[in-house]
Amino acid sequence: MYQKIYRSMNAMSLFNLVLTTVLILSACYTTFNSRIKSETCNEAYLIAVLLDNSEDNTKVLANPELSGLDRRIIITNEDGSVYYKNHDRGADGESVDKDTVLSRFAQNVYSCSVRLKSGRTLTVGSESGSVTTMFMRLFLPIIAMVGLIYVLCIIFAVNLTDNITKPINNVNLLTGNYDNVYPELRPFLKRISGQNEEIKRQMEKVKRQKMRLQAVSENMNEGLIVLDKSRDIISANNSALSIFDCGEDPTHHEFSYLTDNEILTECLNEALAGEKSSTVCEISGKTFRVFFSPVFENTLVSGVIILMFDISEEMKTIQIRREFSANVSHELKTPLTTILGYSQLINNGIAKEEDIISFTKKIENETSRLITLIDDIIKLSKLDEVREEEEFHPVHLLDCAKEAVSALEGRAGERGIMVELEGEDSVVYGNLHQIDELFYNLCDNAIKYNKDNGRVTIKIFDKGFSVSDTGIGISEEYKERIFERFFRVDKSRSKKVNGTGLGLSIVKHIVICHNASINVESKPGEGTTFTVTFPQM
Repeated sequence: MYQKIYRSMNAMSLFNLVLTTVLILSACYTTFNSRIKSETCNEAYLIAVLLDNSEDNTKVLANPELSGLDRRIIITNEDGSVYYKNHDRGADGESVDKDTVLSRFAQNVYSCSVRLKSGRTLTVGSESGSVTTMFMRLFLPIIAMVGLIYVLCIIFAVNLTDNITKPINNVNLLTGNYDNVYPELRPFLKRISGQNEEIKRQMEKVKRQKMRLQAVSENMNEGLIVLDKSRDIISANNSALSIFDCGEDPTHHEFSYLTDNEILTECLNEALAGEKSSTVCEISGKTFRVFFSPVFENTLVSGVIILMFDISEEMKTIQIRREFSANVSHELKTPLTTILGYSQLINNGIAKEEDIISFTKKIENETSRLITLIDDIIKLSKLDEVREEEEFHPVHLLDCAKEAVSALEGRAGERGIMVELEGEDSVVYGNLHQIDELFYNLCDNAIKYNKDNGRVTIKIFDKGFSVSDTGIGISEEYKERIFERFFRVDKSRSKKVNGTGLGLSIVKHIVICHNASINVESKPGEGTTFTVTFPQM
């Protein structure tokens, strides 16, 4: 702005100077011409008076002052011949016509003719050179004066420009103080200040919204990726970077920078074509359900939003349910088939009289096994339900342990297994029925998979207990799977043991319901120890 104002004022000053100079020179030229005309006429009348009042014109014309005038003087006779001339003198009586006289005076700026009493004509003309000389004498001083004025104008333009721009440059829209500003600018500056405040508020609002959105995005468990229409990544949250194991910022890279999965690429192509799509795929050992949603600007696709949900646990649960259904079907089918077979043998009279008692005994055993299996399935179903806090009360672990020992005493005595109870009582917060079931299942397993004449030791400690046996033990590779439903370490031995394969699954569920923890220590052929620790009340 400063340069623009300065150039404008400088140009205006220069234009005014040039115009003024031209006008001054024109006025001087006009004034000089008027003066020359006036002097020429005066001199012509004066000479005519002298000649008319003189008896001898020759003496007047011979006067040095007259002949030395800076004027062209010609006297012509009545017939047009030259009687006298003070320039380029020729012979007296030279005949010159009127056109010749005018052509000789054509170079003069002005001429004046007077009729003398003698009949002759006196013509006095001023030389053009006299006007030019006078004009040139004034031209150079005028030009010098114009140059000086122009320099002063430049200085004046600089100072005036500074004075004009300084109040504007010193305006501070933040303070709102406009006392030193031109009154005409104050309403405009106030509007600008108001608009700045509004813009500031809007920017703060956008910033807060961006921070909230970023906070939500960064704390999402789901992966979120935003792409533009060129497949370039605009943003990706931490979950997405973790899913694709990307340590660097992928912004401004293509989607292929994260993965070259063909299924994801095909879904992305569909989204860029304007169609929503989704797929289930495995990435880095986990299963994800991925949704691709196109973003429209008017009717054109301007980008794609990718949302990734980790469904690994869901798929694992589905797989467990499938396996559970298959195992339940198998576990139910086996005793039912046995019961049906023996029943048909008896009903059809095929069985011998002496075998009927053993057949009915097997039917009874399989029926008992079937009822136990169904009971365990019902227990698992109940444990899957959401527990209610009012079901939890202070529970004495020593009493639960004594109850389990009492219930299993007969089974342990059949195989000569000694059951020992150690430690002092400890009170935990939980469901009495479930903790009784927890003790029973762990002790029952310790007896089932123990050696004949072995030992089972139950230790009570602060907020927990342990159950140890001297049985077959568990290999390291199976420790993570023993809590799966229907999983058995030694299937050949398990066939000889009356069990459903759901005992440890029930144990795991009860532990989870009580926010407790369970630890397994075992060595094949030496025994196993299960340790359960409850949280502090």
